[in-house]
Amino acid sequence: MSDSKPAGAISKRYGATSLDQLVFPAVFVIDEEGLIRRVYESSKYPNLPNPAMVTRAIKKMAGVPKPTPVTQNDWQLGPPDAPVVLIEYADYQCGPCQETYRLLKQITSAFGDEVLWVHRHLPLRHSHPLARGAAEAAEAAGTHTQGKFWEMHDRLFEAEGALERRQLLGYARELGLDVGRFTDDLDNRRFKDAVNEDFKAAVRNKIKLPPALFINSLPLEGARTREVICARIESLLVCATVE
Repeated sequence: MSDSKPAGAISKRYGATSLDQLVFPAVFVIDEEGLIRRVYESSKYPNLPNPAMVTRAIKKMAGVPKPTPVTQNDWQLGPPDAPVVLIEYADYQCGPCQETYRLLKQITSAFGDEVLWVHRHLPLRHSHPLARGAAEAAEAAGTHTQGKFWEMHDRLFEAEGALERRQLLGYARELGLDVGRFTDDLDNRRFKDAVNEDFKAAVRNKIKLPPALFINSLPLEGARTREVICARIESLLVCATVE
C-alpha cells in the first residue's frame, strides 16, 4: 500500500505508527467477502513479512466454520440493516445454549437497533432427543397465522429442558396460539424440513456443535461472556462509524 500523499496519512488512520511516527509492518489476511480474518503485527511477529506463516493462516482459515448469508427466510429480531449481526446456532435442550440465550437477551436489549439477532436450529438428534421437536414447535408458532416464533423461542429456552409434547402444547396455550392448529402442525411434523435444512446447512459449513455464535460472520471463539461479546460489538460499531 502506498502511503505518500499526504505522507503517513493511511498509517496514522489505521494506527500503524508509533509515537515517533515510525511505521510498523503488518500483514492482514482478508477473505473473499472482505472480512479481516487474521492480523499479524510487528510487535508480536518481528520477522514480517513471513510468507510461510501467512500460508499456514490461509490454509487454517479454509477450515473455519462460516455461516451462510442471512436471508428473508431466517428468523430475525432487530432491524435488517443493523451494523452488527449475531447469528446463533442453537439446540433448545442444550444447557450452554440456554446460557447463550440469556446473554443474547441482555446484549440485544442493551444495544437496541444496532444489533440484529438471527436464530438457526442445530438440534443434536442423539444426545438431545427432545430438541428437534422443540425446534419444530418454534417453527409452528412462527407461521403467518400464529406469528409468535420469538415468544416460543424464549419460552422453550426458559423451560430448561421441559420439552415433552404435552409441555409444548401447554406453552402454546400460554402464548395464546391456536392450539388446535399448533397441535396438528406438530403431530404431522409439517416443519421437520425447515429444521433439517438449518441442520444440514450448518454441517455443510463445518458448524458441528451448538451453541455456535457468529458476529458479523466471524465465529466467537474462546470465552463466551457478556464482556467479551460486548467488546466485540463495540469495536464493530466503532468501525462502522469510521466507514
